[in-house]
Amino acid sequence: MLHLLGCDAVDIKAISRLTSLDSLVINDSGLTSLDGMDDLPLIQFNINRNLVTDLTPLLGLRNVQNLDTIGNPLTVESYEEVLPELRGRGMYITASERSEWELTLRMQAAGLPFICYHNHDALRLASPGFRLTERPNFGHSAVTEDELREALDEDPQRVYQLFERKDQLW
Repeated sequence: MLHLLGCDAVDIKAISRLTSLDSLVINDSGLTSLDGMDDLPLIQFNINRNLVTDLTPLLGLRNVQNLDTIGNPLTVESYEEVLPELRGRGMYITASERSEWELTLRMQAAGLPFICYHNHDALRLASPGFRLTERPNFGHSAVTEDELREALDEDPQRVYQLFERKDQLW
């Protein structure tokens, strides 16, 4: 098992040399690409709250039984085609709900370094890696979908203020 938490510039190709690795967790990090995973015999793969957009490299992995992708700005193809195909193979998948996925895509399209996800009955804002915080796995502000949508509609830069709020942190 390898657990990476709050790392920047994670390179899967370097990890792929660990050919007996069966569980990989990369959370709250700057992971952007899954290219180069072909030889990993993973059974468990968790990439919560990263910047991964393309899940097609996972189609070549045959051993993965559990996959967690919550809080990633997945492409439409990855969200609507790759995830269902992997589920159809019997893989247990935890993924963002459509509304939080769409909000994450809107923030990324606006050039904002944020993702959102549901946790403890609240929508949370996070910034993967160390761009905006020294502790990327902590201090995720609670927001409502309405206030996040309103900020994105009116002035996307307001999302920074929502991120910096210190109430209801997780």
